[in-house]
Amino acid sequence: MASAQHISPRTVIEHVEGKVYVDGELLDSPSASKFGNKGGSVVRTEAGRAVVRIEGGTLFLGANSSVKVIDPPYGALQFGILTGSAVVITDETRIGTAAVVACEEPVMLSGSGVYRFDAIVLPTHENYSYCRFRVYKGAAAVQLPSYISVLTSGKTMNLNHTCGGHIPTGVFDIEEIDGLDRWSRQRVGSDPQRQ
Repeated sequence: MASAQHISPRTVIEHVEGKVYVDGELLDSPSASKFGNKGGSVVRTEAGRAVVRIEGGTLFLGANSSVKVIDPPYGALQFGILTGSAVVITDETRIGTAAVVACEEPVMLSGSGVYRFDAIVLPTHENYSYCRFRVYKGAAAVQLPSYISVLTSGKTMNLNHTCGGHIPTGVFDIEEIDGLDRWSRQRVGSDPQRQ
């Protein structure tokens, strides 16, 4: 386990389990000043998980996953889900300063929400990938090439930039969760600052 490490002015890795890397360096107890944003720091897990505190919420990165964190001097934080799975939980302060998460398509998240991103590569189809996006709580706007799709609790989309504006929304059971979902909710529930 490592102490909190700043990777940008508004982003801190506050908890790690197992092997977690920032910009290719194993995170054990390095100096926080080592990790400037450098135009986009990459946080990557192997057999481990990471909790990244963001302005207005928290990003929970699952095992064998990676995310690129871009913190521009002005404007919203931006995250790119590169591989694997992540849960993003936003709080009320997110209103008016929506985070932008890219996972095949850009997604803007509302405050007081719970969101799940799964970057999926199909091994049977060369270079074919998509991102399963789910809204457990709150609302999100997905910027497609021809329109903006708004998803609310219980809605899902399989984002794929090659589909253009032809991506349907679906529904799912918000009670259907896995280990990463349970872990993220337990971590939020154990933090008195978030209650």
